[in-house]
Amino acid sequence: MEISQPQTRRAMTTPDSLRAFVERLVSEERYQRDQGFWAFRSGGSCAVCTDSAIKIGRHFRGTVFGYICAINPGAAIGKQFCEGHDFAVIDNRFLVDYWAFRVIRLITDPVFDLSRKPDTREVIRLYGDPSTWEELAFD
Repeated sequence: MEISQPQTRRAMTTPDSLRAFVERLVSEERYQRDQGFWAFRSGGSCAVCTDSAIKIGRHFRGTVFGYICAINPGAAIGKQFCEGHDFAVIDNRFLVDYWAFRVIRLITDPVFDLSRKPDTREVIRLYGDPSTWEELAFD
């Protein structure tokens, strides 16, 4: 599975460093009583997949991809959960999804290694056809 993105990294990214960052996001979760939702201490909603995907993408200089469920009907993360879904891809190798891991608890590990066939098969089952994924711009 090829997903193009810049390869400007300072240090090697590992699955463990990605998982540690997701756990850092978990530690930032705070319930905003006045607004009635869970938010990250550093800003953004825990319940919005785009917010966590951008945090991961920024931290690791990765790319955020997303899809519209109606255009990607084969994705298991589909209409029963949302109208669309966003996630991070790091180093053109790791798909990282805080939201599916923490919010809907559909996955037990937030990191998929796209160089491993079992992970690639699971990514296609969960996230559907990669040709339907669109890159999201963020600063």
